Amino acid sequence: MGKFVGAIVGAITVGVGILTGNPALIASGASLIVGNAVTLLFGPSLPKPDAATTQKKEPVPARARGIGTRRVYGKVMLFQTSATGASVDVVAFLDGRSHAMRQAYLNDDKVTIVGGVVQQLADKRYKTGKVLAGFNLGLATETAFAPVIAALPGIWTPDHRGDRITSGYLIKNPVKSSDFLEVYPQADQVVLSAVFDMSYLFDPRDVSMDPADPDTWVKPDPLLDNPVLGLLWYLLTDRGIDYETQILPVIDYWIAAADHCDELVPLKDGGTERRYRCAILYEATAEPAQVIGEILKTFDGWYSQDALGRYIVYSGRYYEPTVTIGPSQIVNARHQGFVEDEDLYDELTVTYISADHDYAEVDMCAFGRGVNSFARLPG
Repeated sequence: MGKFVGAIVGAITVGVGILTGNPALIASGASLIVGNAVTLLFGPSLPKPDAATTQKKEPVPARARGIGTRRVYGKVMLFQTSATGASVDVVAFLDGRSHAMRQAYLNDDKVTIVGGVVQQLADKRYKTGKVLAGFNLGLATETAFAPVIAALPGIWTPDHRGDRITSGYLIKNPVKSSDFLEVYPQADQVVLSAVFDMSYLFDPRDVSMDPADPDTWVKPDPLLDNPVLGLLWYLLTDRGIDYETQILPVIDYWIAAADHCDELVPLKDGGTERRYRCAILYEATAEPAQVIGEILKTFDGWYSQDALGRYIVYSGRYYEPTVTIGPSQIVNARHQGFVEDEDLYDELTVTYISADHDYAEVDMCAFGRGVNSFARLPG
């Protein structure tokens, strides 16, 4: 079945898609439906997770997971005052192992941590030696935070390791009352967040990786934000898809789509950028269809299951149709004219995660009029 599908602009809400033209899709195969693509574009987006906006204190918080690089706020596992008057927080950021912590923040202040000590800012905020912080990246067997054990003996012990949890701690030591507002200008309302290179992804192009052994996915310089690999990771780790029977027999489709995402395309101001990238953050309570939809948007992608239950994926480009619909297959058609101006779709507004704006969501620059309008990355 060959039908044109209006191009889905990547990077809606939580991802980044690098578009270099109109990647109109042509569907092939009787099980592929144009309506699915329209639903992805205009349907409800994944709700913004708490981990993307604020720190939470809940008895049983939802786990957060992610693909690519994002700024993450945590769920507080412990908040306690020590015998010396220090405020102690231990925070869970992500479920699973992360690759790296890029940048730490106290509220919206970028801070540097040296040997577990937050370095003083130019205006004397967070006076050196008074604020302690650190992170664990979620190894299978972690090490409990020694400063927290020292501050809360008997409450926090070496057994509080946080295995397979990307976590952190923040200790705010007391200061003289005359210095308090200088060191802590926002009083005790100091929230620790950080930018993480998140989950390690399985890459079928790397023969050293075993889909059943996540420890083999750990690489010194991993490719973490390929959205096709991110979709595969989600299906394997969250949805329980059987790799041997549902992915491997059609692995060529996955490899072709992943390669397409990694193609380098020229930028307007020079240099190159990979065609499609993603930055997805979601909570374990999110609907799977919404998570999958958000990932697909970031590479203008779509997927289907064949009659054998195998998952076939396509990236945002032209695919030559294998079957053509002709006059003998068209049994009915209707044309509507004179559509009111307010009913015409004029402009598509999308957002993306910007490293230049502290990994916050910012709007793309939209242009063009009519139903074929596009939004592109600034520049």
